[in-house]
Amino acid sequence: MTSTYAVGLKMSKNRKFNISLSPHKTIYLGEPGWCGRISCNELEESFFSPSGCWSRLDYLVHWKTQLENLLAGQSFAKLIISWRDFKDSNFIPAWIVFKVEQEFALRNKYFFLITKEPQPSRIS
Repeated sequence: MTSTYAVGLKMSKNRKFNISLSPHKTIYLGEPGWCGRISCNELEESFFSPSGCWSRLDYLVHWKTQLENLLAGQSFAKLIISWRDFKDSNFIPAWIVFKVEQEFALRNKYFFLITKEPQPSRIS
């Protein structure tokens, strides 16, 4: 087994896409998890995936499934890079991969969770 697990997309001959996650846990800002890397053409970014709610395998299976769906015709893939308990966080960071003609494009996105505030009792 290699030092990282990577999920990639086959693109035109001079283009490449890759997302990987280190096999070894580390601590980042007091939180255990894995260091990750995503690259698309000339863009390369690092990220941290916490281990509190998802296992390393959960992240990898999610990415693989999303990318397979993209290749099968889905309009985009949503690659969640950080899944936390919703009591501690109200957003989900992800990379969105979508097809533009014969190429793939990448966009960083935060999905904010909307919760309804409890309504005070009506006083008659």
